[in-house]
Amino acid sequence: MFEFHNEVEEFLIGTYQVDDIIRRWSIPSIGELDLFLPSHDLGIALYTASINAEMNFQKRVSLSQVHDVPIIHLWEDQWRYKREIIVSRLLSCLGKSIKIHGRQTVIRSLDSTTMVAFLEKNHLHVPLKARFRYGLYYKEELVAVAAFSKSRPMVREGVNYNSSELLRFCNKNGYTVVGGLSKLIAFFIDQQKPDDIMTYRDTDWPGGNAYRSLGFEETDSLPPFELWLNMRTGERHYPHRLMAEHIQDWKNIEISMIQDDQLAMRGLSRVVAGGSEKLIKRIKTI
Repeated sequence: MFEFHNEVEEFLIGTYQVDDIIRRWSIPSIGELDLFLPSHDLGIALYTASINAEMNFQKRVSLSQVHDVPIIHLWEDQWRYKREIIVSRLLSCLGKSIKIHGRQTVIRSLDSTTMVAFLEKNHLHVPLKARFRYGLYYKEELVAVAAFSKSRPMVREGVNYNSSELLRFCNKNGYTVVGGLSKLIAFFIDQQKPDDIMTYRDTDWPGGNAYRSLGFEETDSLPPFELWLNMRTGERHYPHRLMAEHIQDWKNIEISMIQDDQLAMRGLSRVVAGGSEKLIKRIKTI
């Protein structure tokens, strides 16, 4: 943990000249933030798989009570294995990414191969199959993408309507397309005419206000949950899927009964995903 902490701090100071870092910033009745950047009004909480999963979980839950300071919840495995993406997201939070205005870009439909390749390089989470895939191009360079599901029939207050999901959105590493998400959503609405759009926002990173400015409203939240980390490859797995597909002798055992030393023998460790916020943008009055 000490090495991880120092690396993040040295990166912020040495590469991006953040020189006002407060270490172990105390929050009354809550606990401590590992790093606080007063000039950006931004906190950073650090987590590592080498620390007991329950301790990481409690730290995450405790800090979730803080509402007046945006907090980045940064995991050591993502820092190690997905450094380029993490650096890009830090740059964006610090206002130091290369900015392109959405009006300078052109929207194009994307094939599945192009979308998956872009997401694998620029998004922290695994690509998902999407019915509709759009990209923003700036001078023939793909700089942002959005993936949407096909519409699904739903019922709200006894009325039938069609709902689509924004499955993924991200910018190219090192870039921020100002108004890019708004442009892509407006295009999707014009083309597919859904009655609403639902999405899940990763609460490990700030950004809720950006969605709210686009008309999204919070309707629910999913709590932190456990994943298993492959300590060799850095890949995160859903336990039930890993057990069903690759660990046959564990398939009839409750996940909660698997001990840390049993995971370690297979090169695995527990991590705690931060959960998510469910948001809906209502387009038509139901």
